[in-house]
Amino acid sequence: MKRRIRLFTTVMVCMAMALCVSCKKNDDSSDSGGGNTGGNEEGIHLGIIGFNDDLYTKDISLLNNSTKYKFKTFINDLTTANGTALYYADYVALENLKSSQEPPKLKNVVLVTFTDGLDNVSIGPSLPNPGNYNTDEEYRNALHDKIKNDIVHGKRITAYTIGLKGLDAQADIETFRANLKKLASDDNNVYEAENMNEALESFAEIAESLHSVSTNSKLMLKVPGGYNSGSLIRFTFDNITDVENSNLYVEGTYTKNSSGLLVENITYHGFKDGATSLTSVGVEGSYYQIVFENLTKANGELLTQTDINRIKLWQKKSDNWVPETEFSPSGSTQVIEEQSSALIMLVLDCTTSLGNDFNNMKNAAQQFVETLCSNGGGGNGGGNGGGNGTTVDKTFSVSSSKSVCFSPGNLQYKASTKQWRFAEKQWDYIGEANENISSTYSGWIDLFGWGTGDNPTHYTYYSDYPSFKDWGDYCGLPTLEGTTGKWRTLAKDEWSYVMFNRTTSSGVRYAKAKVNGIRGTIVVPDSWSKDIYSLNSTNSSGADFSTNVISASTWENFFEPAGCVFLPAAGYRSGSSVYDVGSLGDYWSSSPYSSDSAYDLDFHSGHYGLYYYSRSYGFSVRLVADAQN
Repeated sequence: MKRRIRLFTTVMVCMAMALCVSCKKNDDSSDSGGGNTGGNEEGIHLGIIGFNDDLYTKDISLLNNSTKYKFKTFINDLTTANGTALYYADYVALENLKSSQEPPKLKNVVLVTFTDGLDNVSIGPSLPNPGNYNTDEEYRNALHDKIKNDIVHGKRITAYTIGLKGLDAQADIETFRANLKKLASDDNNVYEAENMNEALESFAEIAESLHSVSTNSKLMLKVPGGYNSGSLIRFTFDNITDVENSNLYVEGTYTKNSSGLLVENITYHGFKDGATSLTSVGVEGSYYQIVFENLTKANGELLTQTDINRIKLWQKKSDNWVPETEFSPSGSTQVIEEQSSALIMLVLDCTTSLGNDFNNMKNAAQQFVETLCSNGGGGNGGGNGGGNGTTVDKTFSVSSSKSVCFSPGNLQYKASTKQWRFAEKQWDYIGEANENISSTYSGWIDLFGWGTGDNPTHYTYYSDYPSFKDWGDYCGLPTLEGTTGKWRTLAKDEWSYVMFNRTTSSGVRYAKAKVNGIRGTIVVPDSWSKDIYSLNSTNSSGADFSTNVISASTWENFFEPAGCVFLPAAGYRSGSSVYDVGSLGDYWSSSPYSSDSAYDLDFHSGHYGLYYYSRSYGFSVRLVADAQN
């Protein structure tokens, strides 16, 4: 179905890209720890090789917030040339790992290779041939043996391959796939991408998995000591008021002994099995400290500060779970992340066959660096922050004299109980289930006709909306600290100001992104600093969502504590049909255009702007509250 579009204002960006055809060979090697030596500090130690008909190498050195710009600059300076020295590049990378200095607490040694084609240089006359290999297959098999058998500082090598099926690869797909398989340490570490978007996601997934492997997390919980031995207790980590609705909890038996206490017979729900509960003595007064080690979510992610802020303690009495009112996460929890070290070589295809995807590859590699650094790359690496952007310093200017705070998620409504809520996660949306909209529907909806405030399921005709009724006047949801305490919808001019006209300390206003795999727009507060995370293609309406690929843990540890807003591309509703879920975002304003239409913020891949549409369309609603001066 095609929508009737009336253009009000938009931002169009035209981009021209030029690819240079040259190859640089030498890195300045001026990082601390110098040369290909690794280093004597804990953390991520990274080296990079770009390859075409020759190699361009950045030696292994410590990656942290102070040095990451050197790695990202190195990647940015890569240029293309003909030729694909894939095998030789991986051979040098493996040798660099073996010759590196061992950092303290080394836990893993990693090779990550990206290519879009077939090797056509390594057994030629222009490069060294370390084994005098005569065929590609012989060279490839020798590399596979090195990956499987070489020992680096007592550790086996974990090797990942990302393969983009370019034109060269498609000409001989069997050899291409053989390369990916042989240059990986395990079949599960092979990522074959149909397009660059999939390759971007693979880079992000690998970076996140490396963080999980390298980090040991200890969660310390201070609990009252007056429970009877044998009591059943449960810690919930999600935003629930009924313990039976929890999808993320740890349950066990509270057991006292001569040395302190234990939580035994542990059941994990939403977590991986295998976390340990350590005996702990009293810490103050009648309180004890329980320590959980290696508590990891079922999807491999570590606990975020948002999860920790939501922890509640429950005790089972008779057949009922009773909340412990003397337990508060703000004063009763502490997380210690013990960062192990890793040696990582990143090998990047820099051949002309990538064409326009070359810049996208560089963006993906830079985000790979950013994720490694953000997740504990040593030195000034990040840690868990707090909150969800609800304090007054995390505000968004909507005019030269007014600022607002955004709600923590899109507005949602259940008609059968007349219940309102904000989405639990900023990327959450209802999607196609909005087709069930009715005054008696027992599920949730989040696509509303314009100005339907107290009657959000009324959608049949635009004449049903003669005046705007703000959803914020009726939802009754808790307000934010540091605001005037009233929810409302942004006007058209305010949307325009916050997205396109305001001045921020970093110069960044928004960036298209995929957060936890969901397409949408990141809107940063006025106080945003580029040191928190380096976003690509900022303030660009012409950018694609895959320009920035952000994992859930990166979002919850860095973006959300900084007060960022994520507007998911939740689609739209026309009548009782829903369209473009996951690819189009439409967010209502409070401003009418005519008797039958109103303005909204509209975005999709390659486009951003303010438009007006029929008031009967169902669009997303993101409320704000005015910040106190």
